[in-house]
Amino acid sequence: MKNLFTLMFVGCASVFSAQSPFLNLVTEEIAIDEPALTTITNALGGEPATYRVYAEIPDNYEMQIIYGDFVTAMSFTSTTQFYQDINGGPTASFITPGQIALTPELAYDSWITVGLDNVVGNILTIFPDITPYATWESGGDLLFSDIVGAGVLMPTAGGIPQNMIDADGRILVAQFTSDGTIEACFNFQIRRLNPDGTIYDPPGTATSETELFSNQCVTLMPDVISPCAADFDGSGHVATPDLLFLLSNFGCTSDCIIDFSQDGSTGTDDLLFFLSAFDSGC
Repeated sequence: MKNLFTLMFVGCASVFSAQSPFLNLVTEEIAIDEPALTTITNALGGEPATYRVYAEIPDNYEMQIIYGDFVTAMSFTSTTQFYQDINGGPTASFITPGQIALTPELAYDSWITVGLDNVVGNILTIFPDITPYATWESGGDLLFSDIVGAGVLMPTAGGIPQNMIDADGRILVAQFTSDGTIEACFNFQIRRLNPDGTIYDPPGTATSETELFSNQCVTLMPDVISPCAADFDGSGHVATPDLLFLLSNFGCTSDCIIDFSQDGSTGTDDLLFFLSAFDSGC
């Protein structure tokens, strides 16, 4: 596997392209429908949220690799735990649409991917195998930071629709479900394509033009809390007295009265939650 990385990550050429390389992460919260909501809540012990993460890349590039190694770690952490369905797996290639009809909670499994959210037509390759994902698959955190490296890889033929952006200019790369705050940090390799979808072949000794984007991170938490949860004095309105009460508890690290982010403390995340509900009626 070390040789695979060496082969793919060398020889990048600085050649003018139709669209300069870039990569931005965008996130989207997905509503959890019943009966899955109740099932997942019972499994986690708290109210869950599901998020999808997309990578925006130029339309003349494709996604090749999502990885972590000893140079640039890939990590997914939750202040509580991840929801991992027994019928799922570490990538979307384990998600079978027919199984979702029998166990709806499978639709909210946590996984990484390139482009697709289920097994149908999915040609993703896991490297080196699923073993490094064991802790994450049991609900814990994921960390790839050793010399071997791990992640997911797309075929090298070029011009495969799964590797390329959708109509919104983005590629699906992950889904996470948790009842806590999630921090996810990725590393990506993208490759330039010709207008006809074939692999771009720059002049010189390079065999293709690739770009690395390391330590691309997102924080995932519900955008808005219930106004009633922030109405500490029961006045029916989230206002200054409630803010003062939160500030009086700010910095708590044990048995905290206020802990919207469910990380065991009252801190900046909780303040941001509160401010999203400020001046709201209950």
